[in-house]
Amino acid sequence: MTFFSKVEEFIRHIFDDLSLKQKITYTLSISWMIFIGYLIYWNGMKGYQIDKSFKWNDWFWFGAVPALVPYLLYFIWKKKENKIHEVNPGDNLPDNKPTTDIAEEIRKNG
Repeated sequence: MTFFSKVEEFIRHIFDDLSLKQKITYTLSISWMIFIGYLIYWNGMKGYQIDKSFKWNDWFWFGAVPALVPYLLYFIWKKKENKIHEVNPGDNLPDNKPTTDIAEEIRKNG
């Protein structure tokens, strides 16, 4: 298995189960970062300054941060799902009796 096939498999594993709304949101975020990167590049090339290098700090603050903050806020304010604890036959109940003994008592007592 080549490196590229492993990368492709990894990407498919992550992005296959996304809804249409999630795909649109991710596409807009990535497009925003690319667009801001292009504007920073273009502004650097057309500017009058001597240093024509890419301004990574500008891209970070105007491209990456606005694109990633909504996801951070979503995970902070997302409602937690109520998880019900399933009782397995080997678990102990509050009175410290295994569930198999309780099941036998119920059968005996009706």
